[in-house]
Amino acid sequence: EKFDKANKEHVRKQNRVYELEAKIRELQFAELSKAEEQAHELKVKKIRLSNEANQMRADAASAKDRIETLTKTRSAIEAENKTLREKWHEVNKSVLVFDENQFICPACMRPFEADDIEAKKAEMTASFNSNKTAQIEKITETGKRNAAEIAKISDEIAVLTTSIAQLNVNTDLKDKEAQAIIIPQKIEIIAPNAQIKA
Repeated sequence: EKFDKANKEHVRKQNRVYELEAKIRELQFAELSKAEEQAHELKVKKIRLSNEANQMRADAASAKDRIETLTKTRSAIEAENKTLREKWHEVNKSVLVFDENQFICPACMRPFEADDIEAKKAEMTASFNSNKTAQIEKITETGKRNAAEIAKISDEIAVLTTSIAQLNVNTDLKDKEAQAIIIPQKIEIIAPNAQIKA
């Protein structure tokens, strides 16, 4: 009976050891799963940060290309305005010069009457002045429209330049944040002693 009692006690203790070992394995598995999940979340976060940084780099490159295109467009419009200014001065300086042969009768080669000549000169002068005014107004209108376009382009370039600077700062921050994430290469849970003695 003493042996039976000792044997029962030994079996009870051995069963308790098995229960404890099973509980340890269960806790180890839970910790391993938790550690693997955290590592996966870190990998996902690092990839997301890298993707965001790459997208910002692409956005900055696109903005730089846009600035280059806008700068060329602005230069072309400025060159056109320079030509327009020269043309405006040329038109503004122009004066009507009468050819006295215009006031001679082609048939009899006699000069027209003085009143007819003055009327013809007045008509030619009015037409010349009207044409000159119309040309100057057209040149001025085109120049103003170009100047407004140049201002609009310059504003867009300023906005894009600011945007590029901000994108560069944010890209650096995302890169640093991604580099700071350390992902464990191998996850291990330390095994308990191979044998627990009762």
